[in-house]
Amino acid sequence: MKNKGVVKRYIFGLVLGLSLAAVAPAALANNHYFIQMKVKNGSELDIRTNKKETGDCRGMSKKKGCVRVPVDDRNLKVSFLLAGNSKCKRANGAKWKLSGVTLGGKGSSKKPASWGGFERDQEVKKDFVFLDAGKGTLQPSSASSDRIFTISDKNQSTYTVWYKVEAICVDARGTTFGAPIFSDPRIENTGTTGR
Repeated sequence: MKNKGVVKRYIFGLVLGLSLAAVAPAALANNHYFIQMKVKNGSELDIRTNKKETGDCRGMSKKKGCVRVPVDDRNLKVSFLLAGNSKCKRANGAKWKLSGVTLGGKGSSKKPASWGGFERDQEVKKDFVFLDAGKGTLQPSSASSDRIFTISDKNQSTYTVWYKVEAICVDARGTTFGAPIFSDPRIENTGTTGR
């Protein structure tokens, strides 16, 4: 009897994994973007999702991973997926895992020198759920894991903000090896009026 439960969980996990793999490169219709990322040369997170699949941002932010939130979309989910082999060559048995998403540089045309600073910014605090608004670190959804990090965006105001997705190399004991790697495109919120 015990084996039937294990088999059912395995089949469910397999079906879920295949479903995510099938939709990962593209945006879904139900207010959910999937941004597929891969570790490149052990030194950066490379975004694999085509820019047209995440809302086709305008201007200087027109690069892979930039998310343009449609006008009046009040409950967008963005899932960052770590694809490919997660083996980290920095240490035996270590793996890459997504460790967080941080916001910064609201309204800036250039990548911010520092992240966070949203303690008093009501627009950004209404749109995103923070672990720490001062540092800009976002709260992951309950569906997040080592390879999937999901955030929510309520898109109530019009502005652009940078996001940084980080991955760390960690072993089974939780020991981290080396510095985190990251990718840092932008989110363009169109609010209720668009632009």
